[in-house]
Amino acid sequence: MHHRRFADPLVQLQRTNLSIADTRFDGGQPATFACGDENGGAHYAWREDTGEGTRVPIMVEFEADPADVVVDGRDGLYTLIHLAGHPEVRFMLAMAWGEAVLPYLDAAAATELNNPGFEQRLAICDLACTDPDVVAAHHTNQKPILGRCETRYKSAFMLPAVVPPSSVNRVWVPERPPHWAAEDCISVGLMYGCFHGR
Repeated sequence: MHHRRFADPLVQLQRTNLSIADTRFDGGQPATFACGDENGGAHYAWREDTGEGTRVPIMVEFEADPADVVVDGRDGLYTLIHLAGHPEVRFMLAMAWGEAVLPYLDAAAATELNNPGFEQRLAICDLACTDPDVVAAHHTNQKPILGRCETRYKSAFMLPAVVPPSSVNRVWVPERPPHWAAEDCISVGLMYGCFHGR
């Protein structure tokens, strides 16, 4: 996790020349990655392999303090923030990350399409990922996302690496991999391919 936390990320959004130096800690800190839905967690549990021909997909359900949680935008939001000026992309992002993401999309769409603008959009996305309203809305998303690197989830998060045992509700092995109907999903790659460069 490299995200700096601000009491009101929307206030930080108003800064001129916003950059990742403003929104990130150097080096970051170890993180736990989690999905807010069971199918998303099962996708990751089934896809990891030991490399020795054995695979046991272990699922862990735990509770976390919302103040510790940020959106893991690496396989979706960070890619699509660069296309925030396209109405179709904006609609899909608002569907998956909630209407609270719209001010960040507006700010990203207003940046220049050059190198400083690229970094500025990353910083804007950093702020969106820490916004409690964006986190809460993304947790309730019901539209499956086909993300980068063949990821599949409805919501994805990061939190500090140590999850205390007292926070764990259950641990189990899912019976079968989750089923994803591609036609019902938001496809990050498809949207990027359709709108990048337009």
